Amino acid sequence: MTAAIEKPLLESALDYGRRGWRVVPLHHIRPDGTCSCGEDCKKSKGKHPRPLDWQHAATADAKQIEAWWSETPNGNVGVAMGPGSGLVDFETDSPEEEADFVRLFDGDPPVCPTFTSGRGTHRLMRFRPDLPNMGIAPFGKLKVRIGNGEKGAQSVFPPSHHYSGKRYTWLPQCGPDDIDPPEIPDAVVKKLGDAAAKSNTPQQSNGQPEDNGANRKDGRVGQALQAMLGMRVDDANDGSRRLYAAACRCAEMGLGDREAVSAIQAYAMVRPFPRQFSQQDIIKRIRDAEAKVPRIPWGSNDEPIVYRSLTPSELDGEEYAVEYLIPGVLAAGQHCIGGGPHKVLKTLVLACDLGVSLALGGHFLGYFPVTRPTRVAIMSGESGFPVIQENLRRIARAAGTELRYVGNMLISDVLPKFGSMDHIDAMGRFLEDNGIEVAILDPAYLALDGGDASNVFIMGTLLRNMADVFVQHRATMILLHHTTKPAGLDGQPIDLTNLSFAGFREFAAQWTLLNRRTGYEPGSGHHELWFSTGGRLGHSGLWGLDIDEGEYHPNAVRQWNVKVLSADEARQQTRAAAETGRGKDKQARRDTQLQDAKRRIVKTMTKTPAGETKSLIRDTTALNRDIFATAFAGLLETGDIEPCHVAKPAARKAPFPAFRIKDTSHE
Repeated sequence: MTAAIEKPLLESALDYGRRGWRVVPLHHIRPDGTCSCGEDCKKSKGKHPRPLDWQHAATADAKQIEAWWSETPNGNVGVAMGPGSGLVDFETDSPEEEADFVRLFDGDPPVCPTFTSGRGTHRLMRFRPDLPNMGIAPFGKLKVRIGNGEKGAQSVFPPSHHYSGKRYTWLPQCGPDDIDPPEIPDAVVKKLGDAAAKSNTPQQSNGQPEDNGANRKDGRVGQALQAMLGMRVDDANDGSRRLYAAACRCAEMGLGDREAVSAIQAYAMVRPFPRQFSQQDIIKRIRDAEAKVPRIPWGSNDEPIVYRSLTPSELDGEEYAVEYLIPGVLAAGQHCIGGGPHKVLKTLVLACDLGVSLALGGHFLGYFPVTRPTRVAIMSGESGFPVIQENLRRIARAAGTELRYVGNMLISDVLPKFGSMDHIDAMGRFLEDNGIEVAILDPAYLALDGGDASNVFIMGTLLRNMADVFVQHRATMILLHHTTKPAGLDGQPIDLTNLSFAGFREFAAQWTLLNRRTGYEPGSGHHELWFSTGGRLGHSGLWGLDIDEGEYHPNAVRQWNVKVLSADEARQQTRAAAETGRGKDKQARRDTQLQDAKRRIVKTMTKTPAGETKSLIRDTTALNRDIFATAFAGLLETGDIEPCHVAKPAARKAPFPAFRIKDTSHE
């Protein structure tokens, strides 16, 4: 038995609309676990509609549905129950409710389209006009979402996200394509009518059953406000002393900034301050209070922690599709570390070229095919816009276009701070609001507090908190990082153990690493690099990169020419270059020796301007015979010396053949 194939949110909403079911756009769960509405919704997080008049806004119109999800792509999907959709939802969240459901059908409930949520099971049946005129009807502990009445009722549908971390999922062979909603038997309609006459189930205006613990605003916020009203604090000249006391009450209750500001502003409406304080003033005083006031432990009043879990059967029934944005290089949804030593073109290769290639859906480094155009953000805290502009322009030209025509890309010169919840929340909004699928953060050291860089536990937590935001928004984080100083000096490929700081090698789900194969000759614009990839999914590879940027000239446009080599080709090229280099070094040493020998020969012959025999010149210079012969022949060939004869006083025969410095004074 296979699990029903999950569809993206918009696709599922459109599918429900085509069935005539009236779709409702809902809020969603933020990366920090809060509801996108910004309120403390507790168990209603991600379940309540965005439109206030959702009962009338619910529709099956495809254009309206597309408009809603174009505004909030991560919004959960709701469907209005009742006559408009022709559906009734029987929801069970506990064994007691399940028992009441079976009892309602006299022990023989029909097979229905069925899906699970974070806690319970939802079964859909056909609406009947003779059902009780209520939004939600009770039967024992069971609550049946009928959708009648002024408030109506709506249910969260797959593939929405539950606040527990699970997804709403259709059961195997129980999806809407497998089974039609059955009709509710007459006996069940009568039982629901009898139960409704005896009880009136409280219901929220959001179409969900009332949950006494669903909205704790009257809990902590209310208690903080009550504590403020009981304060006996004399105002200073401008009321700042009383504002600080109010902030202390909020800090004691553990309120977030939004809740604390709301509570203090509500307090000020009852007991005004001598002057008006801005929101920034209030938050500053809250920070002061948080540094000094201990928080009251809330224990069981907090929402219980829920550990997401699956049975082996459930896990076996799931379908986890792996998407490669660049086969063998980059998988979607897997956080990536891009690493390399100092000044090894990390920003150019792993941010600019990668970003442009993903945005265009072209070829990374002109070689690796990108599977589809991808919405990319490059966030660089080091280079600045002028440098990024120049880099992206020439990479875009190398890809056959101009930078102005590259869509699907945003560039920022601000990096998020991994240790700040405000930045983590802001990153979530940035990803959501801009539909970012891949964000490249460059460099890591500017995004992290280096004070705990050697502590793998602290660094792991910092990295994981930011990565969770990307997971929640189905985006891929690429974090560029540097290696330790000694790493990469041997001209060999590097690995994760070469990364500096603690936690990065353990954190990396996939990686792209650069190192130089040969040393860089300043001014040449030519780079020979190693490029290696790997990941937990099993992909890995090693290539050589030959990159030519051209020599730098003022006002000249630099280039971006990349040649990708196989690992064997790169090694052969490196070996050949080394052999050539050794040959050049040997020849250079030989040339130096010959030049030195020529200078010594000329210096020796200068002392005997009339000439001297070759053997005596060699003995005087004390040069190696081979070096002397080669250097002497070279001087003769260039005309620096010339043959002559010299008479020896003790000699009994004709003058000896000799050589002298050539006289050029008459030429």
